[in-house]
Amino acid sequence: MTKFTLLIAISFWTTGYVHSQRIIKGKVLELHSNTPISYVNIGILNSSVGTISNHDGTFLIKIPEGHRKDTVTFSALGFVRRHIPVQLLQENKIINIFLNQKAEILGEVIVSSKKEKRKEFDLGNRYYKGGLNMSSAEDATAGASVALLIQNKYPSFYEDLIYPVFLQDAKIRIADNTTGAFKIRVRLYDVDSLTGLPSNDLLNESIVLESQMKKGWLNFDLSKYNIQVSGPFFIAFEWILEEDERNALKEIYREFEKSYPERVGMDTTIVDGKKLAARHYINFLPGTSFGVSLIPFSLSNYQSFSRTNSLGEWKRAPFILSARVTVSNQPVADRGLSAQPEIADIKPCEDTPLVCEVRQLCRDFMEDFSVPGTQLTVSVNSKIVVSEGFGYSDIEKKAPVTTATCFRIGSISKSLTAAALLKLVAEKKLDLDVPVQNYVTSFPQKKYTVTTRQLAGHLGGIRHYGENELIRKEHYNNSLESISIFKDDSLLFKPGTQYHYSSFGWNLIGAIIEKVSKHNLLDYMYNNIWNPLGMMQTYGDVADSIMTDKSKFYYVTGEEAESYDLSYKYPSGGLISTTEDLVRFGNELLYGNYFDKALTKQLFETQFTSDNIPTNYGLGWNILEDRNGHRVWYHAGDLLESSGFLLIYPDDGIVIAFLANSRDGLSFDIQNIGELLYKNRIR
Repeated sequence: MTKFTLLIAISFWTTGYVHSQRIIKGKVLELHSNTPISYVNIGILNSSVGTISNHDGTFLIKIPEGHRKDTVTFSALGFVRRHIPVQLLQENKIINIFLNQKAEILGEVIVSSKKEKRKEFDLGNRYYKGGLNMSSAEDATAGASVALLIQNKYPSFYEDLIYPVFLQDAKIRIADNTTGAFKIRVRLYDVDSLTGLPSNDLLNESIVLESQMKKGWLNFDLSKYNIQVSGPFFIAFEWILEEDERNALKEIYREFEKSYPERVGMDTTIVDGKKLAARHYINFLPGTSFGVSLIPFSLSNYQSFSRTNSLGEWKRAPFILSARVTVSNQPVADRGLSAQPEIADIKPCEDTPLVCEVRQLCRDFMEDFSVPGTQLTVSVNSKIVVSEGFGYSDIEKKAPVTTATCFRIGSISKSLTAAALLKLVAEKKLDLDVPVQNYVTSFPQKKYTVTTRQLAGHLGGIRHYGENELIRKEHYNNSLESISIFKDDSLLFKPGTQYHYSSFGWNLIGAIIEKVSKHNLLDYMYNNIWNPLGMMQTYGDVADSIMTDKSKFYYVTGEEAESYDLSYKYPSGGLISTTEDLVRFGNELLYGNYFDKALTKQLFETQFTSDNIPTNYGLGWNILEDRNGHRVWYHAGDLLESSGFLLIYPDDGIVIAFLANSRDGLSFDIQNIGELLYKNRIR
């Protein structure tokens, strides 16, 4: 019988080398202990870009040019996934990626008091003919795996098999092994109800087996894990190859193709009526190969899926994996209840179902994106219905976020600074439509006139941050000093002709407020905005401050953010606050009398370019409709280590503030909360 190896959809062998790539190197570590995490799946979901970390947590991944705007996922069993935009992963620097262990509440396994005889059932495909080896994949990819759908194909034979059942062991046929020792990881997935593909992990622990077996059935004893399944599921096996092993095997395959092209061919198999091609190598099986079957019985009775890298897309395979499982109607031992989870905020919700659902949206988001800490406050018709902190303000000390925890609010600062403009205009100390040099004489004359209104609407032609300008160590005593960063730069365009988001433009507004009011910006804001409105936890961020209620901040990698000085941008993005303070501010704009109502209206009226194109931005506020057509006034805050939102639904009486101590907070679909509230007409 001729041996052959099947290779699945390795497209880069025909498309050639990708010249433009971003090479990212680093190490994946456990958040609290700083210990390396072995064999982490790393890549861009459902793409050809993927790899796996080495045993010491180190990794290297190459990101092609076409994926520069995508997100890299770091996934390890038992840990919360971390999603990081490619643009935030630095080249030419060893970066640390921190993963947090999942907080899991395990349910109690109740064994029926009815005395039943222990029964075991052997399920899966025991036939094999040939081997499968995906180790020749390009050296940036790793974590290739194959899955077999496990279901009771013979209910008449296994009539006593009634779910739930307990998994005792799993077996994979090793067709051939030429490498000496090899490592394989077993995975369990449930079945996606819509696609039929492998979906969620059923294991919360990485189970890797090392063996020197040449061929035969490799057994994984899973009895001690007390894994209970309630229906059909996938058993999957993943090749674990270190980076040097992958590179060595890749070269072996390439040399074979050059030396023996006549021994490399393609097989075509029909699966579900479709022709699927698979490459084969005659009498050549380097590495470790899994047994597979192409006999009609296997193809008719089983389904296999494969993917060529850690987080690649699962595709129907043109073969059936030779794998089996043993399940039992009884567990080996009572599982009992696990210890309570670390995170203190995971507790039963005793509020109304709607409020519980709002809270759950926030908790689910934190788990999905591995955000250390968040804070949420929601009011309806000026009454607070939810106000809560989630997760940690200090991971190392395990200090929980409370409603009093202060966060950096980023560009939401612009919306607060805009309120100072209202006060000064109402007092007839400021005209929004005269040249800025009328107030700040130190700002040089430009080719064109710039007004405060244009600055407040991002129409002033002032540039935004340049590369490497976000993190600054210099301290500025006031906004007048900080405009030295950009004041001598030319305008980008004639003011009024284009919308161009500019935080530096708002820094200039801060200088205008200081000159007009004759007070330092922060002093003016405290005396005229924050204190009168009862916003007692809002202030300018102070570098290296260790204030009791101030959160620590974290990069999207999980690392604690380095300290820097935000004094250069207090008016545009350097303020600290809480969600309760921000909601209090939003309700004042919506219902209060502290600000002139006619002037307040101008905050939420779109400005226009000189050719009459609406910008959907007023004075420090975005003005849009949500996906259901409800009006929303809002601003987002975005720093490298923090994020947030402030939203006002003027027609629904809803104000929402959300803050996070990492940039991942921007991924929260905050509209879900507004939508939930107005659709349920909470009053």
